[in-house]
Amino acid sequence: MSLTFEKLAYIYKTEPNFFAYIETWKTEYKNLPNYITSQYNIIISPATRTSIFGRARGGILLGIKKDISYDVNLTEDTHVKITFTTKLNTRGQLIFAYCPPTDNPAELLEKLYSIRRDENTPTLIIGDFNCRIGENDVTTACNLKTRKSKDQTTNTKGIQFLDTCNENDLICLNGRLPGDNLGEFTYGSNLGSTVIDYAIVNLKNIPSITNLEVLDWHESDHLPLLVSLNGKRPKHGSTETLELIKWNPEKKRHFQKSLSELHLTSEPKTLQEVITTVNAAAEINHLKIEKYITPPNTISGAWFDSELKSIRKMTQKLYKNFTQSPCQNTRELYTEEKKKYKIAIKMKKKKLHDQIVHEINNASNSTDFWKAVKKCRNSRPTSTSNNITKNQ
Repeated sequence: MSLTFEKLAYIYKTEPNFFAYIETWKTEYKNLPNYITSQYNIIISPATRTSIFGRARGGILLGIKKDISYDVNLTEDTHVKITFTTKLNTRGQLIFAYCPPTDNPAELLEKLYSIRRDENTPTLIIGDFNCRIGENDVTTACNLKTRKSKDQTTNTKGIQFLDTCNENDLICLNGRLPGDNLGEFTYGSNLGSTVIDYAIVNLKNIPSITNLEVLDWHESDHLPLLVSLNGKRPKHGSTETLELIKWNPEKKRHFQKSLSELHLTSEPKTLQEVITTVNAAAEINHLKIEKYITPPNTISGAWFDSELKSIRKMTQKLYKNFTQSPCQNTRELYTEEKKKYKIAIKMKKKKLHDQIVHEINNASNSTDFWKAVKKCRNSRPTSTSNNITKNQ
């Protein structure tokens, strides 16, 4: 799945203790939203390029709440293992994974389960395994609630995947737990809708998993899975800190001198260069302040206007119609509207970017300049620098 910042916005609502994006295709992560970096330790494995053409491959972005003790094993681009202890002394293991369509998901699952810490530590495996198991279940689940699934198709890789589950006493949670009683689709495109993203747990520790939801968020073809361990679904309610620039007329000359020393040109090459230079000059002259706010529970930004809100609302409505009455007609209506939504987002962002650059380049006085800078600041949340790379 490709990663853009609006795809992180569902974290506003859910505030999970952990989040993971596998196969992001991103070689770098700039300006992660402040509501992410203020609450989470960030672990990054950049995507890599094997050719100058096409997109990069791989890429992992992982977030862990700052009050959780953890150890991360990030040795391959297809999966990441986290061993954690919460402030309530709850121990567990999470493994996030991605199986490329050309690989065997059964072999990957076998490998993932073999790297678990021990049998007594609850282990949850979540990922895109690119296989379909329909409503089939493992034989060890005979005393559990029967699985449901809106995807009735089983393929060869799915059968092999279930065989591996049987051999290791692993249970698929999709379509079995509260929040996903019907086994909602986890992937949708113009080619069809399927269940290929799974949450897997060993049979012994299934009581530790209380809830699973396929979230209604349409910025990717894959819908996020939200799994709750020994507790209710987390709710939004925290605050975030934003760094702002508070102008002081008495420091005007000092600020101008700093800009000159930082070599700000009248025609900046990129918008990011302007932002970086202005922030640096403000920092030198002690013009930065912190403001505490409660983040919104939806996508925000100057580019996210009423037209986009209307398209997104229609996308959600058509998705609901599709999940209630899955057929070719409702699926095509939903996927077409989702495609329209994605294109509209790209157009709105580009339009705003071009407009801000134009206003900065043509600012006739300091008032016009700062209005453009403020608009730029509102177009995307800023970030603090607390990223942890793979090598760290």
